[in-house]
Formats: sequence, structure tokens, C-alpha cells
Amino acid sequence: MKTKRLFFAIWPRDSERREIDSATRNHVDISRGRPTKLSNLHVTLAFLGSIPADRVGNVEAAAGLVRSAPFVLSLESLQYWKRPGILALCAEPTPVELAELVHGLWRGLEPCGFTSDPRPFKAHVTLARRAERRPPLDDSFRVAWKVDDFVLAESVTDPEGACYKVLRCWPLARR
Repeated sequence: MKTKRLFFAIWPRDSERREIDSATRNHVDISRGRPTKLSNLHVTLAFLGSIPADRVGNVEAAAGLVRSAPFVLSLESLQYWKRPGILALCAEPTPVELAELVHGLWRGLEPCGFTSDPRPFKAHVTLARRAERRPPLDDSFRVAWKVDDFVLAESVTDPEGACYKVLRCWPLARR
């Protein structure tokens, strides 16, 4: 049976990706980690994993029921997570609207057989994996963008690593 490796995400525009890259590139280099491809930078809302292709319609229907207002996401905290070897740019605190979006997604996905991650949601963009060193973690970062939609994306592995492609997009709307 054919499967797809799926996740819901906030998908920044190219200009926002370039801004993230410009603000953090030196720190990624210092970490000696494997940089995330510029085209793959995103904030994961809900990771679904590999699911049968014939269930994608159910997942899309659940996402279509989610109601959340647009918001501004401000990423200001550069963090190094030693155990998984991740360098990340984080939002602290998580905007209320973002927390509601994540909660609404999981609530809609539960009847489809998905259960939410038991760990608390932490809005972040993964900058590098397999980071070996902690770079200087200063507070000089502030990358912000207006979030007015969310996407369903697929992770496809090719010889160069994972490549993410957007399958569908849903607008956020005021209630």
C-alpha cells in the first residue's frame, strides 16, 4: 500500500526564509550541524508520519474544519538542544492564536485515528540537525512574519536528503 509522510506546518514565504537564513547562518556554521535546506524551513504544527495515501482525504477534511485567526509569529530565541543535536529559532512565548491552531488541528485529527504529541508544543524553525557545538546564544534575533494560512506538506526523501512539498493550503480567518 502506498504511503505518504505528512505534516501540517506554517510555511514562510521565500523572503522570510532568506531573513531567517541571513540572521542565523553564522550560528549554524559555528554549530557544525547539517543546515536545513532553505526551501525546507518551516514551523511544524502536527506531524502525522507515514499514512496510507487513501487516508489523505480524511486528513484534509479535518484540516478544513479548523478555525483560527491570523497572527504574527515572532521568532526571537536561538536554542541549542544537545540531546537531539538541534539548533532552532523559537517563538517565546507561543502566540495564543498559534496554540489554538495546533489544538484545533489535533482535535480534528483525533476522529481520523491520530493522537497528539504528549510533549508541549514549542513553535520553532529547525536551523540545523546533528549540531555538534553550542553557538553563542544571544538575544539579537527577531524574525517575524504575518501568518495567514497553514499547509499540509509531504516529506519526500531523495539522494540529497528530505525535500518538503506543500500539498494543500488553508487560509486562516477571523472568527
